[in-house]
Amino acid sequence: MESVLVAWIENRIGRVVRMERQARWRPCWVVDAERDGAIVPLFVKGSREVHAITPVKLEGAALDVLHRNGIPAPRQYGHCEEIDAIVMERLPGESRLVKIEDPAVRDKVIEEYVQAMVKYHALDPQLFVDAGFTIPTDPAHLRLAQYVPIEKMYLAKKRVPEAANEFLRLWLRRNVPTDNIRPSFIVGDSFQMMYHDGALKAVMDLEMATIGDPLLDLSCIRMRDLSEKTGDAAAITLRYAALSGKPVDLKVLRFHLVVFSAVSSMLVSDVMSKPADDTDYLEYYIYYRGCLRLALEAQAEFLGLTLAPFAPPVPAPTAQSIHWQRLGLALEQVPADGDLNLYIRSKAMAEAAHLGRADLYGPAFDRAYLDDVERLLGARPRDVLDAEARLEAFVHQAGPESDEALMRLFHRRELQLAFLADIPQNKRLQRFLMEPIAKLD
Repeated sequence: MESVLVAWIENRIGRVVRMERQARWRPCWVVDAERDGAIVPLFVKGSREVHAITPVKLEGAALDVLHRNGIPAPRQYGHCEEIDAIVMERLPGESRLVKIEDPAVRDKVIEEYVQAMVKYHALDPQLFVDAGFTIPTDPAHLRLAQYVPIEKMYLAKKRVPEAANEFLRLWLRRNVPTDNIRPSFIVGDSFQMMYHDGALKAVMDLEMATIGDPLLDLSCIRMRDLSEKTGDAAAITLRYAALSGKPVDLKVLRFHLVVFSAVSSMLVSDVMSKPADDTDYLEYYIYYRGCLRLALEAQAEFLGLTLAPFAPPVPAPTAQSIHWQRLGLALEQVPADGDLNLYIRSKAMAEAAHLGRADLYGPAFDRAYLDDVERLLGARPRDVLDAEARLEAFVHQAGPESDEALMRLFHRRELQLAFLADIPQNKRLQRFLMEPIAKLD
């Protein structure tokens, strides 16, 4: 793969003098190319294991439109067809907002991103149609522009019962608001950026980009805050309204958080049931569980309902508990050279810690879940897998009168599973797993 990439770069840009693959869950490379005695810094982004709605080639085309229209975005050098990767300008700076220690600096970067968002939402959608995007004509499809293709992919690949996803999917279809929509280019997974010296350098990561309702982009701030500490969601919402000159419908904004969270879980559901040998499984698992939890909490907020708080049970060690402890200690002592090997070892340690936590709490959680399902359905499932199958069948025939009971049942279960994954080895994602979403008012 890398030899093909080197040849592509050297044919178009310059001689490759450095190429380093990043220790990430998707193929990406940092590259230095020499041209006319000067170094051209490059970043190469490959297609990801989980299919996005925007192929990486189209993502590059969208970034090019933004760059040419004065929106902070990296210059594009082209698409390497052989390995399905885009080659772009490598900008100086950092992408993790949590690394900004000064809240005032963070707020400034967020302000500049909101300004950029207002500008790209105001661009003529035809610019992106010319680049390869399409504009949905049906109002429900336009509001669900990101959701519709992901739902299609999810259903095509679905292998096992997924009762919570099916519940959310059918609920979204029944409750989509269809009025007052203006088509705009949306990045679909917003508030991802590069910044340097306290200033925004680029809008980035457009693999969820499409043409749809701009309020979807604004809704993302509340999920992003759980991993990046983006700041006061209510203040950011008001600022967007002031800059755009358009009022923000909070009801629609809340609906979009359900959409964004639900599609995020649907995107990785296939990996949950059939991972490849090199899949970073726990990373996807935490994302899957966290997004389901957030979708259910956003749904309760949309409906004006209050969900019950979580109370963990007393840990109950089993005969296997000491073995999970010993496995974690053994993995910690395995030598690892280089960032990639350290990353792989850290993931193995996290898996062991997660299984150790499941050993302590899992049996009690499973019993409580089966109790819940029995109360709802009138019969006790044989086990958790049987419960999923029975619940999914019930969801498919239930009407709106069952929505609240199902939402509460699924939310209790997702809190249990999020608690099991809430281990020190997953420190970066701990807020994402358990912390409530920020308030809008």
